Amino acid sequence: MDLRDLAKRFEALDKSFELLKEENLSLRAENASLKEELKKHQTKKNSNNSSIPPSQDENRPKKNQSLRKPSGKKPGGQKGREGKTLEMTATPDKIVEPRLF
Repeated sequence: MDLRDLAKRFEALDKSFELLKEENLSLRAENASLKEELKKHQTKKNSNNSSIPPSQDENRPKKNQSLRKPSGKKPGGQKGREGKTLEMTATPDKIVEPRLF
């Protein structure tokens, strides 16, 4: 082979390389879009549609996580509340002695 044949062959290989590179890029883009579309149609597994236990569900609240929203009030009776207490009476209806077993 002489130098001209090598140059022609190099140009042909260079062209095919560029074509393959473009095809690779387009296939990668198509692959990414198909993966995104597949994610939309896949249902995530949870305890309702598979055999995993409910404790492994993704949206399950943690043990120390309450579903109640804070009201902003302090615990206990609020100001202005009229309290009611059972008071002891001087004449009870019945007296019950506690028994030990």
